[in-house]
Amino acid sequence: MTNDIEGWLLPSECAVETYRGDTAYGDSYATSRTVQCAIDDQSRLVRGANGDEQLASTTLRTFLKDASRFTLDSRVTVNGRRTFVIATARRDSAGIGMGDHFEVNLK
Repeated sequence: MTNDIEGWLLPSECAVETYRGDTAYGDSYATSRTVQCAIDDQSRLVRGANGDEQLASTTLRTFLKDASRFTLDSRVTVNGRRTFVIATARRDSAGIGMGDHFEVNLK
């Protein structure tokens, strides 16, 4: 059972285009969807999918139900800036009521 983060803690929105893969015509993305989130524009080092350290310029927090939209390399438009997902993490409070959410690190 999850204890989702309260909606008022996610006061912003972003647009996400889920990465679908590479085709003969270039990268393919799903239709853009608006997602409720909290935006943290503080730069930080994160570990990417391949284990390398990368600089994330923005971190989003969103509902767990939206996690599948944020696959690696998905395009995200936040505060008018288009960027890409470089790392993600599920933040689960293990039932102690701290507000489960999904964290997304962007280039």
